[in-house]
Amino acid sequence: MIKKVLLIDDDPITNFVNSKIIKNLKLCELVDIKTSGQLALDYLYGLENDFPELILLDINMPIMSGFDFLEEYYKYGFNCNKSRIIMLTSSVFEFDKTKALQFDKVISFVSKPLTDEKVLSMYNLLT
Repeated sequence: MIKKVLLIDDDPITNFVNSKIIKNLKLCELVDIKTSGQLALDYLYGLENDFPELILLDINMPIMSGFDFLEEYYKYGFNCNKSRIIMLTSSVFEFDKTKALQFDKVISFVSKPLTDEKVLSMYNLLT
């Protein structure tokens, strides 16, 4: 079982639905939600060592995109923790996928909407 998942998406409805899907499958103990990359970075910065095992990250967000988040994530040194990142996005551009997978913490690129099957596939990547 995964201890903690962090959802980073600016859309509250998407976060609500994704959180419900993940919780209903009972594959993790806690789902945290942050509505911007900066809020997520602030949250991670405040953690001692209890980092989420999985981060689901949207690309297209205002102010700080998912790619901006990744650059800051590495700049702060968060890439040294156990977290793995899956880009969960509506982007259909191959160059977004290529760019995302250049970050070693990004283990997959998944198209929205999230489904039970996609969550189970993500879980299998971590176990």
